[in-house]
Amino acid sequence: MLLWRPGKLFREFLSGRRKSYYSPEAFFILSTALYILVRGLIGFGPLEDSKLIITGGTPEEQKPFIQAARFMTT
Repeated sequence: MLLWRPGKLFREFLSGRRKSYYSPEAFFILSTALYILVRGLIGFGPLEDSKLIITGGTPEEQKPFIQAARFMTT
């Protein structure tokens, strides 16, 4: 139901029908762990080889963009 009707699932969870559903916190932890495991097994790293190319402007104008790119990739 989370994939096909997330709104209905959310309303039912808030109305108190929680026993028949997986807890959101546990689902988040499980899905995060699975993502990390699969990412490690297949060597998936979307930001590892990314390069930022900034054209135009002075080096002082480019500095905030370069700092933001470094922050996002680390």
